[in-house]
Amino acid sequence: MLSNEYIYKNVIPGIPDPRNPYASTSYYSSKLIFHTPEGHVYVMTLPAKDKFVVNDPKKADFKNLDVVMHNLRKLRCDMYENSLVPIALVNQVVSLANRPSSVLLEKFSREGVK
Repeated sequence: MLSNEYIYKNVIPGIPDPRNPYASTSYYSSKLIFHTPEGHVYVMTLPAKDKFVVNDPKKADFKNLDVVMHNLRKLRCDMYENSLVPIALVNQVVSLANRPSSVLLEKFSREGVK
């Protein structure tokens, strides 16, 4: 679990401000790095039970943390390194590398160059 102090020491150089924690204006929770027994690594932003942002998160600050991590392991996907099924599916749908999208992009660019 990444504390505000850890983030400002190792991720974003700066001085931690307990009154204004990391990402307090853009996230509603805390960052966690989850290493699975299978060797996969996931960075999660998980809502805390009773607080908007937790400066020094502990396991007790999160509701059902073990259940969340257990289910996260089940969503694992081998399409990309350390990926999850929902993210891999979204990547595949929006990717310009897919055949129909690349054909449309090629037609559009040829017409635009004329």
